[in-house]
Amino acid sequence: MFKLCTNGGYRQNEYSSLFSRVPNTFGTLSVDSLSANAINNDLNASPPTVVGNERLVQAPLLSGNPSKPFRCAICDKHLASRSVYQLHLRSHSGEKPFACNLCGNAFSQKTSLTRHMRSHTGERPFPCQVCGKLFADKERIKIHMRTHTGEKPFPCEVCGKQFANRGNLTAHRRTHISSL
Repeated sequence: MFKLCTNGGYRQNEYSSLFSRVPNTFGTLSVDSLSANAINNDLNASPPTVVGNERLVQAPLLSGNPSKPFRCAICDKHLASRSVYQLHLRSHSGEKPFACNLCGNAFSQKTSLTRHMRSHTGERPFPCQVCGKLFADKERIKIHMRTHTGEKPFPCEVCGKQFANRGNLTAHRRTHISSL
């Protein structure tokens, strides 16, 4: 017999095998302390954070934002789809199921492993449309484009000087610390 648990409709043949412990803001609850009736029938209950077998499973909360209707109950981040929400949960659980077979680094998303593999192969499939410089990922080309546009979205909170990337702002902040 399959049981429908309150955590987003996940189905499991035995509810006790789905989760090993259920932590929430009030502490940790044993699954054995939860009644099968509560898990199967109380579909309107606010779902607890659930950790088991190195996976974090939790039903998303509805955010009220039509473009990002799913809200993480752990960090309050708003997400566009259930699948993106499930990937996001790995940031809380630390689950990294995608490992590099060359160096052993592990990643929570397959796309991160694909991007990482380019560090081994040297592949740079993203050319700048202005100067032709090649990049390994889209984020680097986005940062690079600021050299052409002059955009500097990272201002120093102390002196107001602006920077094109966060790393340069971080390095600049050290000049204020050493001058004190």
